[in-house]
Amino acid sequence: MKSPWQQLCFGMLPATYSVAALGLSVLLNLFGQQAAADIFHLTGGGRIEGELVSSAQGQYEILTPIGTVRLPADSVERIEPAPSPMQDYRDRAAGTPDTAEDQYQLALWCADRGLHQYKRQHLLRAIELDPDHAAARRALGFVRVGDWWVETRTAAAGQPAASQPAADEEDSQKLAVAVELNWKLRISAIKSTLLDSPLPSQVGRGRERILQIHDPMAIAPLVQVLSGGNFVCRSVLVEALDHFADDAATLNLAALALADAAPEIREAAIRSLVRRQDPRIVAQFRQALASGDDTLVRRAATALGALRASEAVPDLFNALTVRRLREVELPLHAYLGTLEAAFPRCRRSIGSTWVWVQPTVVVTTPAGAILSPGATPPRRLRQVTVHRTEVLEALRRITGQDFGFDRDAWARWYEEQQ
Repeated sequence: MKSPWQQLCFGMLPATYSVAALGLSVLLNLFGQQAAADIFHLTGGGRIEGELVSSAQGQYEILTPIGTVRLPADSVERIEPAPSPMQDYRDRAAGTPDTAEDQYQLALWCADRGLHQYKRQHLLRAIELDPDHAAARRALGFVRVGDWWVETRTAAAGQPAASQPAADEEDSQKLAVAVELNWKLRISAIKSTLLDSPLPSQVGRGRERILQIHDPMAIAPLVQVLSGGNFVCRSVLVEALDHFADDAATLNLAALALADAAPEIREAAIRSLVRRQDPRIVAQFRQALASGDDTLVRRAATALGALRASEAVPDLFNALTVRRLREVELPLHAYLGTLEAAFPRCRRSIGSTWVWVQPTVVVTTPAGAILSPGATPPRRLRQVTVHRTEVLEALRRITGQDFGFDRDAWARWYEEQQ
């Protein structure tokens, strides 16, 4: 007779007998003292691999390669037994010789399996045993400056190390690249393990970790990793950039205000720019109005309106409308001509009575190749006037006036104000 845990593992329990139904205390007994690493399949999709550390007050505490993860018990649909990477690590670590190269190789093994916190421990042990172990130093983010190894986080924080010599421009660039690479790896891990999670609690943890980043050297990696992510990633990105006063943050907020596909993201970026009141941004958005690209013009106008950029008024009223060659659908009567006008009234007899009748088109299902059912209506290229409502709204917000799309009226009013 198999135990309830064995029955659960091998799919022998009824479908309604879920993990949550077993109860936390029962699960603890089933796992025993040596908990195996398992795959926790989540009710909303996705999964987490790790060891069950404890369970209390209706939640699991699971040890994963990125640290401890806490899950409500009712968010776990089922648990799939799997080999324990943590036990495998413990066995391997116990049998690894305490030499610099062996510790470095164990760190690489940890990295391949996502055990990044243990990877760092073994890298540190490697340089402790051999301070000049180049591969371990580079993996930890050190760069060689002359005859010295410089820890990039120390240099990035503006705290010169006692052993750091004056670096030339090339070495300084190496430092910047090394620091940004380190941040990119860390932010990528937060994105893939937390921000991309289907669980709101995990996403919340990811957001907290991102907002704890205060190093300006992380701005470019933040944008590189998160700007290509989902809506949540990009929202967190704007929130993180808002905390930096640096030009790199301002520049990328301006780019998001123009380029992001989601209106909510663009609006959040614009709100941050409004608080900054950077005249350089107004100048750049004014240039965007002259780009000729309708989407870019409309988004730049929206930003200028929010910024109350009065100096942009002439640029805006000049961008109110534009003539474009567009493919338009031709009305049926224009395409075929006014047929009725070509046929005069005629007399008809109804019994002994004569009446005048005007021939009219009463076809409901046109026949023929051009107007057969399902046929695409005829289209032609025509010059049309495009009215940019976003530009008009920006003018209204900045000036408090409304002259519609009458460019000349806007120009006359503006001249009167000068």
